This record gives sequence, structure tokens and C-alpha cells, in this order.
Amino acid sequence: MRHKNDMQVLPEGTMIDISQLEPLADNMGQCPEDIQRMDDYDNRILWLDHDICQEDDALIMRSIIRWNQEDAELPVDKRKPIQIYINSNGGEISAAFALYDVILLSKTPVYGINVGYAFSAAFIVLLACHRRYGTPHSWYMMHRGSGDMCNTDHMAAHNSMRHWDLQVESMIDAIYANTNITREEAEKFMMSDSYFSSTDAFDLGFIHDIVITLDDIGKGGMSE
Repeated sequence: MRHKNDMQVLPEGTMIDISQLEPLADNMGQCPEDIQRMDDYDNRILWLDHDICQEDDALIMRSIIRWNQEDAELPVDKRKPIQIYINSNGGEISAAFALYDVILLSKTPVYGINVGYAFSAAFIVLLACHRRYGTPHSWYMMHRGSGDMCNTDHMAAHNSMRHWDLQVESMIDAIYANTNITREEAEKFMMSDSYFSSTDAFDLGFIHDIVITLDDIGKGGMSE
């Protein structure tokens, strides 16, 4: 067994007002896929298997917040971990950072498992997870992405470009804070579509473990 013990960097200060959130209702008469997802939900298993956007990620964020509320009286080491299975090409970086912050702020442990690909914005979400895993043939990709520059108004275009540059800086900060690579290396990788295998990801600290069986998740070690 090999183990990589990376330090997770957490932000300070920000409080989330969750007093207005209503519990998620139980649904009856669902199709088999919905029933499976309900079973997963009961076991604190969530899926990020879509393009990241604000609407689709609301359930994941609300679920993490709800389980933190339920666990409020439990010490962290007694809480049941949340598992997010990731298989996504990426999506909206603003939506990704909303999820990134909620995961970082979670006291209940959040495990991220890349079961296929964690590209672009999905890679950023994975980096927020307290423990990060990848399957043997999982892939990872970072890049600057692309912003919406269709506005022909000069000032609006200037503001859009500045906003995008700030988002790119945030991505570089997240990569530097949660991996083994330097900021200079992160900036270089971000200049184009940079792809990494599961072995690369382990060596560079993108993930803590490569799982050989799903039973390895949460054990804190990588099988030979």
C-alpha cells in the first residue's frame, strides 16, 4: 500500500446562510434510474456526470449543506462521508467555484472519485474534495477555457475579459493550493489543453489514491 498525505487548504471566514433551505422531499413512483439515485442519496452518494451549470449543481450543494446540518452535533471523525462520483467534461467555471466553495466549507468529509474524466471545471471541483480518488483509466485536464466575448460594446467586452482573467487566476490558485505543482507549472499547463493520466494525477497530487477496487475508497491508501 502506498499513501500520499497532502494538506488540504481551506478558506477562512465565509459563512453560508442556509436557514431558508427546505428539506428535499421524498419522491414516489419514480423510474428505475430515479429510484437508484434515491438509494444513492440515502447513502450520501452524489453524481457529477453532466456539464456543470448552476441549475444542475444546486442539488449537490443543497445536499452537502443539508448533511452538514444533520451532522452538526457529531465530531468530524464520526460523520458519514459524502461521496461525489465525477465523470464530466466541465462546464461553467462560475458554477464550479460555487460548488468548490461549498465542498471546502463542509465539515462533513467529502470524497471525490473520478470514474472517467474530470476535465476543466470538473477538475476544479475535484480539487476541493477532502479526499480525492481516481480509477486506473481516469483522465484529468486543465486549461484556460474560453469566455463569452460576443458583446461588441468596448467597455462590456473589456469587463468580460477582466472577469475571465480573474476566473483563470482563481483556477490557478486552486490548482496551486491543492496539488504538488508550483504556481509557475500551473500557469504553463493552463496555457493549452493539458491532459494527465491517473498515474500522472497521483504523482502530481491531483488525487490521493488510485483505487483498484471500490472498497479502497476511504481507506487512505493506494493499492499496488
